[in-house]
Amino acid sequence: MTNDPETTYIVACLESKLFPERPRPNPSTGLEWDRFFDLLVKNRLTGLFYVLSRAQRSVCPDFILDRLRLEHYAWMLYGDRCAEKVKVALSALHTAGIQVIVLKGWAWIQTLYGGDYSQRYCEDIDLLIRPADIDAVERILLNLGFLGADETWEGYTRRFMNCRAFLIPLQLQDSRMFSVGLHWGLIHTPSYDPRQIDIPSLFERTHSIRVAGVDVLELSVEDQITYACLHLGLHHEYDPSLFRYYELAAVILQEKSALDWDAVLKTAVEWKCVIPAQRVLQYTDTLWQNVVPSVVIAKANKIKPANRERFIATWQKLFGDKVSFSVLLNWLTLPGFWNRIKMAFQDVIPSPAYMRRRYGQAKSEPVLTLYFRRFFRSFHFIFHRYSLRKLSKKKSSTIVAGEIIAKPLQEENKVT
Repeated sequence: MTNDPETTYIVACLESKLFPERPRPNPSTGLEWDRFFDLLVKNRLTGLFYVLSRAQRSVCPDFILDRLRLEHYAWMLYGDRCAEKVKVALSALHTAGIQVIVLKGWAWIQTLYGGDYSQRYCEDIDLLIRPADIDAVERILLNLGFLGADETWEGYTRRFMNCRAFLIPLQLQDSRMFSVGLHWGLIHTPSYDPRQIDIPSLFERTHSIRVAGVDVLELSVEDQITYACLHLGLHHEYDPSLFRYYELAAVILQEKSALDWDAVLKTAVEWKCVIPAQRVLQYTDTLWQNVVPSVVIAKANKIKPANRERFIATWQKLFGDKVSFSVLLNWLTLPGFWNRIKMAFQDVIPSPAYMRRRYGQAKSEPVLTLYFRRFFRSFHFIFHRYSLRKLSKKKSSTIVAGEIIAKPLQEENKVT
């Protein structure tokens, strides 16, 4: 954590929100308020701090409050449009008798922010469904006007991933889209293993909440904590944005007296996310003491992670910022040898139908030219990267299998 005065003050303000009984912090005289505001934007905290600043006028000067107000109105208008799409999608699924678990953002808007989506920016809603309901849910979303994210081959996400994004325009001036992230498993980074998490048991531990006026399900608090650690570590690679850790801390404190920490750690072992649990819980305690009991951190640190976890953690540390190596990790960790071969083939050589959609070519024209164009662009991208490294006198690197498709894969098969 950066120990500059602006970040320290933001963390202290969040602590006063988490622990209302503690003394309110006072800003130091040397605080750079423009940097303070920029940090709030970076950490996606402007909506929360607008509400906090209105309740406690000493939090920031009036000119910062005015800027926070503008951010608040922008988030509120955007959230209005998103809420409309959320209500339409959830109502249709509820009417069809399909149970869905709302994950993270839109569930926490209800339980942590009192339903006020102007405090929590959300560009999508993540829904977890039973694998048996995939076909029915996809049909419902398509009938509502949502478009499934394009796949290199039809059924790619079913075979190799645990989720697919469904998009619909928000009809705003900037042409933004709203996305339903449809999940039938919790983990897809680095790869999806349907045996890793028992989804039916997960549904048995849920409880009911209302999102956008519709009855849905939410993970048990223990599963929420484990999933938050897992998601932060594997999907976001320990993104330091403060809003993520504040929400985890708020979830913990909300149910502190009834929380079963042994169940949290047991689930972390079963889901093979011991290392994310250790690191995220430790960092949360670094930010705000007494959120995570010290005995829990001690217990977590004594758990020995599985070899697979150690391998993934080492890979992330060495190659975390390199897209090509992320693709290679997906191939290496996907269950089943032939599945890995099929996934690699379908990544490298997309279907003719996909190529025509991507490049806007008519069926009467030869598709082979599109494949040549794709590979030419890929090799041009690799050569360009290599030239830049050479010019900047960085260490030379060997081009590995997988880099051929690194650039195209940044745009293809994206999941929310």
